[in-house]
Amino acid sequence: ADKANKEKDLTISEWITYVGQRANKPSEAFRTGGENIFSSPELSNHVSKLKADSSLRYWRDGQLVRTDKGNVIFKTNQQLLSEGVTIHPYVENVPFKPKDDVHGCVREYYPPYMINGSVPDDLYYVVMDTIGKDKSVKELTIKNSLNGIYVLMYPNNIANSSGDIIVAGYVGRTNQMEDADRIADLLCERYNAKCLPEVDRGNTVSNFRKWGKLYRLHRNPLSIIEEKLNVNTNADYGITIGTGERKVDGLIYLKDWLYTPVSINQETGETVYILHYIKDIPLLTELLMYNSTGNFDRVSTMIVAMYQRLAYRTLRKTASASISTECTTLRSLNLYGINN
Repeated sequence: ADKANKEKDLTISEWITYVGQRANKPSEAFRTGGENIFSSPELSNHVSKLKADSSLRYWRDGQLVRTDKGNVIFKTNQQLLSEGVTIHPYVENVPFKPKDDVHGCVREYYPPYMINGSVPDDLYYVVMDTIGKDKSVKELTIKNSLNGIYVLMYPNNIANSSGDIIVAGYVGRTNQMEDADRIADLLCERYNAKCLPEVDRGNTVSNFRKWGKLYRLHRNPLSIIEEKLNVNTNADYGITIGTGERKVDGLIYLKDWLYTPVSINQETGETVYILHYIKDIPLLTELLMYNSTGNFDRVSTMIVAMYQRLAYRTLRKTASASISTECTTLRSLNLYGINN
């Protein structure tokens, strides 16, 4: 009886953590009376505002291409179309529909932040959730996975902001798995970042090794998180999340990150959370729809991100740069459609 009363007095957040710590599998961890672990009025309202107000939806869709001089640049789909290049739309539907073009494209919310023409080290990181095998478009069903790749800014002290934002992303199914790995590699180069892939499937590590670019991959962050040591140079590249306790922990990390308070809206008095800086409507939709049995590629990718972010915070790294702090990172990043 005492145990039952104790459980009854827990808040929703405390209950999620309580059950998650005692679960044998994710379906047990998030059996919360039918309520989604991520759902809230704040998240629902944020998605509704994004859909209703086009001024909030600032981004550029396109591809990363290498110039004749060897530099990686971003070209919008409009630019590529004018050059006669085949383009693909961003995958918007969740889940995608059988007739959708699921090749996908890169969506860039913020261009790389530069100081004296260069992107600082340790400012960005790339995470990737891979697929298991090549499959032609005709063979795809909504039960098949898509590659998920996100670029995030670390919490940092470069400007008067905490960072912690998604700056670019790709979700889709390329003709060959290696093509998705190349997109991850190009994003690493554009943002001067390293990539943490999930490695329980796919050939990402072997491909980066073949290209002589293992230096662009993060080693398993668990040796840092669990042992609080410096980077283990003998650790394997990438991380395996699986479906057990590590996934449960990752979901809790993600939920806590989304609902981290950032500021107070001076006009409404409402708390502004990290989730309010996320403009990726398909990701937000997956968060609202999430359950333990469905296929949620974007959420899976963000779970990988949470482990790399936690390792970074464990090491207490800061991006090495010195600039004026008269403006916030969000302002100085030059938001598409807002700042010039």
